[in-house]
Amino acid sequence: INTNSISILDFGCGIGRNTFGMSYYDTNWFVMRYDNKYMIEHAVEYHSIKHSENSYPTNLKFEYEWDKVRLLKFDFIICCVVLQHIFEKDLNEYITDFKNKNHE
Repeated sequence: INTNSISILDFGCGIGRNTFGMSYYDTNWFVMRYDNKYMIEHAVEYHSIKHSENSYPTNLKFEYEWDKVRLLKFDFIICCVVLQHIFEKDLNEYITDFKNKNHE
C-alpha cells in the first residue's frame, strides 16, 4: 500500500458485489473482504460472471478468519446489510474490535 492509498474493510461482504466495485474504482484503494468461508469461496464464481472482461483486481484480499482481520487497521469499515444478521454476543465483540481500531 502506498502513502496515497486507503484501506477499506468490507465486513460481511457476501460474494463481493460491493467489494469488486470498490477495488475497480481506484487501484490505490486496498480492499479487504471479510465474510464466512462459504461466501468467500463463491466470490471467484461471481467475478467470472459479472466481471469476466476485467482481470482479477490485485488490490483485493479475501479473509474468513476474524482473528487475522482484527489485527489489521483500516481507514474505513463498511457494513452493508449485515449487522442485523449477527447474534448480539458476537456483534458486541465485532463492534468492540471496530471501536478499538479507531482509537489505537
